[in-house]
Amino acid sequence: MKTLITAILFLLVKVSLDATPSKNTVPKFASPSVITAFGENDKFSYIGTNDGLIIITKKNGKKQILTNKKSSLPSNHITSIACTLSGHAYIGTDKGMLFWDNYGFIPITTENSQLPDNHISALAVDHNDVLWIGTASEGLVKAIGYPVKAFKTQPIEFNNESIYSISVDPSGCLWVSFLQGGYGCLYNGEWHIYPSDQSIENMKRGTIRPFLLNTPEACVYVVDGTSAKKLPVDIPCQKKTCVYFDSKYARMFLCYEDGVLVLNPQNPFMIPGLMSYCAFLETLNL
Repeated sequence: MKTLITAILFLLVKVSLDATPSKNTVPKFASPSVITAFGENDKFSYIGTNDGLIIITKKNGKKQILTNKKSSLPSNHITSIACTLSGHAYIGTDKGMLFWDNYGFIPITTENSQLPDNHISALAVDHNDVLWIGTASEGLVKAIGYPVKAFKTQPIEFNNESIYSISVDPSGCLWVSFLQGGYGCLYNGEWHIYPSDQSIENMKRGTIRPFLLNTPEACVYVVDGTSAKKLPVDIPCQKKTCVYFDSKYARMFLCYEDGVLVLNPQNPFMIPGLMSYCAFLETLNL
């Protein structure tokens, strides 16, 4: 009898351990992966990870996985994604970009373009369908012309040349977050620099719908034009890996190594529980 009880306890412990996931991971990848970037247009959703890129066709749910071994993707570490109004997509990595022109993928690096740095840290497309590229050490550049034939760039000079994130607010203003602190905002054709968190918290500029301004810290800013307030996360989370906001698709979420916080764009300060990657992807109806 004692031997039987011991055997049953062993099986119960084993089943319990086997049922406990060792790490939250993105489906479709064999090794543990985290979401590092997100982008979408009317046809596709792009999910960047530290192991490659997932492309999902919205019409039929078909999934395609790109890695640097099976495609022209410069690196499996996806840092940023930007989609244009024309359906084009740019995938930023730490070793260059991948461009989708609605027909095929084309790698863009310092060797075949005027990119100042292959380490792409941020990408964004503004309301005029202009691509902005942030780099890890060579600042911000604005893409000029058709990228396949002659990908030209116009450098934007800042005192801080390490770009952490780029975002576009609902009114069309371009926001840049610097890795070493501070922010820049392109408003009515002029750059306005906010050198510190205190300066941006006191910022007042019209009234716009709330959007997320990413920061190198654990928090993000919720900016609505009349104020900028930090959005702290009271629940225990691992490192922040991705922040996404899109007014067209009414999406606002924060990705961490251990899950996703899906926020309500109408009330972003109402913090929900941390969601697993699998549950998050199901909410996207992909």
